[in-house]
Amino acid sequence: MLRRNQLLDLDMLDCLADFLPVDTQGCSYTGFTSDAASCEEGNLFFAIDSDAGDGHDDIALVAAKGAAGIVAERILPTSIPTFIVPDTRIAYASTAHHAAGSPTKNLRTIGISGTCGKTAATFLIQQVFQHLGKTTGALSDLCFDNGKDVADFPEIKPDSKVYANWLAAMVANDCQIACIELNQRDLADQTSAYIDLDYAVITRLTDFQSSTCGSVHQTRRAASNIIDSLKPTGVVIVNADDASSRFDLPRIESPTLTIGSNDDCDIWVEHLNHSADGQRLRIHAGTAEAVVFTPIIGHHHVYHCLQVTALALLEGYSLPEIAEAIGRVDTIQGHLERITRGQDFEVYLDAANSPITLRNALHSVRQITTGRLIVVYGPGANTGAPFRADMGRIAEKAADITIITENDPANEETLSIAHDVLDGYRRPGNAEVIVSRERAIVWALAHANTDDTVLIAGKGFRTQHLLGNQTLYFDDRQITDICLDQLLYPEPVYGVDILPFPDVDGSSSERTS
Repeated sequence: MLRRNQLLDLDMLDCLADFLPVDTQGCSYTGFTSDAASCEEGNLFFAIDSDAGDGHDDIALVAAKGAAGIVAERILPTSIPTFIVPDTRIAYASTAHHAAGSPTKNLRTIGISGTCGKTAATFLIQQVFQHLGKTTGALSDLCFDNGKDVADFPEIKPDSKVYANWLAAMVANDCQIACIELNQRDLADQTSAYIDLDYAVITRLTDFQSSTCGSVHQTRRAASNIIDSLKPTGVVIVNADDASSRFDLPRIESPTLTIGSNDDCDIWVEHLNHSADGQRLRIHAGTAEAVVFTPIIGHHHVYHCLQVTALALLEGYSLPEIAEAIGRVDTIQGHLERITRGQDFEVYLDAANSPITLRNALHSVRQITTGRLIVVYGPGANTGAPFRADMGRIAEKAADITIITENDPANEETLSIAHDVLDGYRRPGNAEVIVSRERAIVWALAHANTDDTVLIAGKGFRTQHLLGNQTLYFDDRQITDICLDQLLYPEPVYGVDILPFPDVDGSSSERTS
């Protein structure tokens, strides 16, 4: 039995969402899914063509599982009632949000996108609004927070149904604001379809050509998609210091606020001073101004402060209130996160695992370093040789000592990855290659002297390590804490040393003398 739409008709799928539990034209549906493996008897199955495979090839499987209906993009050889639509991804998103009660209609929704800085910006925006008294949920690579329950970002990429259900939970938990990190893939594969935004924040669009973020055309298209997701009264916030954001975006019809370091921006900043303890800024908005102290370092963090300032001003808060709230956010997990255990040198953890994020992190810590800068880093699997060479080129130029190590090598050889990184060096002999990430961190900390800075890059807040076909637990923060404690207080724990330390000048025995 085949029912076919001759034209794009999502109203029909809206009706399916409306009457999902009851009989509709002879069919009743107990639920809906796009995952053939989890399809249950009575489900409506959406055949989606994605990187994971083409759902149209799974018709025999869902038929055996008792699917009561199929939504597809083409006629299929099956007797199961089938609805033909131009794009099953959009149909699935429409149904998911409709079934969840169209949650973004009941939330002030902020979408954050760009080539880098999305996770940190999302966290800062959520925290500032919470300090301003707004119950705020967030969906980001850091975590999913519905205002009551918090979960780590799932191992399997969430789909439209997951986003819709978490947003619905925010509404149920009386959240007033939702902050949603939208990466380029979410925007390209329509995962974020039907997430209607009150505000679209574009962190930046400039990137290296070898970045995994895709081509310039793909990046611009993703930015256009987030702008198209705005509600009729929506506002775009653009980083005017980013050349691509300023000149390469298509014409924006929605109201727009610009942020940056020049006084021709709507909201602009003067950088007063900075140190390892933080940075002091003067933020201007029209005739108003306020001095902000934030304990988080990094020039890119300044832009995030401007972005959240723009959002809070649009929500009716005064500049002094916003400045006070920004100052209360003392750390962003895994983003230039300062580790202090009493050592006489600085240690920072950062999630930087691409050329542009590594450059930003190194530039930020270089500004507050009076001694040597030591960096532990390494690209992951499924990155191209030019991408890896870019990381090597940046690390050699910015740091005094570079240590290349493993970072989710999966089924690739770490030494092969390191070879590609070394292709970016002018003097590859100056680099240290230590395959074991744990030993690389230990080596870096054991070699640090007074006033040095150690940057451990690549994982940040992530505690997973992909090795072969295994997903292992690995926490940079935990390893760093243990190592620093043993360097400062070199006594065995429970009678046995946890980690071996190299016998080098400035070792633990000398540090405590």
